[in-house]
Amino acid sequence: MEEYIKTFAERLYSIRIEKNLTMQQVADDLETGTSTLSQYENCQREPKLGILLKLSKYFDVDVNWLIGYSNIRKVDACGETKKS
Repeated sequence: MEEYIKTFAERLYSIRIEKNLTMQQVADDLETGTSTLSQYENCQREPKLGILLKLSKYFDVDVNWLIGYSNIRKVDACGETKKS
């Protein structure tokens, strides 16, 4: 398994819990299934670019942070680091 999938799973779970959201709430908002989200959070499914972008926008975090390529959680449109 690729390391970014493990990091993605951990970060997706942690941010969902941090924001007090259920899988059902996120699934409904993103028009996807709870089983899909569960597979992401349990390293059983690799996310496609489209869902990564949706999740990034939904949780207001940088895609690179979400997949573990960066430890900077949020970057504004000008490339400036933002505290979250």
